[in-house]
Amino acid sequence: MDFLMSYTLRPSGGDSGYHTGIRKGELLPIRLDQVNWRAKQITLYHGTTKSNEGRVLPICGDMIPWTELAPDDLKQNYPDCQWLFHRAGRHIKDFRKTWENACEAAGVDASLFHDLRRCAVRNMELAGVARSVAMKITGHKTESVYLRYMIASNRDIRAAGEKLACYIAGAGAEPLQQPLQDAEPEAAKKHAKH
Repeated sequence: MDFLMSYTLRPSGGDSGYHTGIRKGELLPIRLDQVNWRAKQITLYHGTTKSNEGRVLPICGDMIPWTELAPDDLKQNYPDCQWLFHRAGRHIKDFRKTWENACEAAGVDASLFHDLRRCAVRNMELAGVARSVAMKITGHKTESVYLRYMIASNRDIRAAGEKLACYIAGAGAEPLQQPLQDAEPEAAKKHAKH
């Protein structure tokens, strides 16, 4: 994955997608004046996102090394470049072919840049980031759409089975109960009315 990220865009737009879930259409127009290098934040202005609402993205994880190098690289090599994501100082308008080549070179099935949104959502959930904060970062307006990106993997299902087995083996499980109508006829009748 590291090769794929660094191969596609310099500085690494792949890392940005993986960590923040930014959409490709929101990523490419980012200008240098939207980056607060000291605060480690990228501001997406109102009207530049899918929802037309502005938001702030953290610069974190694998994004940090390239963002620390980017200002000096731009000043030295591309002083007239105003774009955060560029090829030799020129604005990148599309990177589909580069992305496909990177996938092939990395030996992974051709995936979409948009798939990085799923990675970001899943990673934020697993890291314990508050869902409201994660949704602000990814730009999801509704929890139902956000949750469609939180895909349970086979590893998650195996881990759930192991946790359940440990819980039951530790006598934490509830004993088998009779159905509600057999155990408490009056309570069952009241429950059925509501």
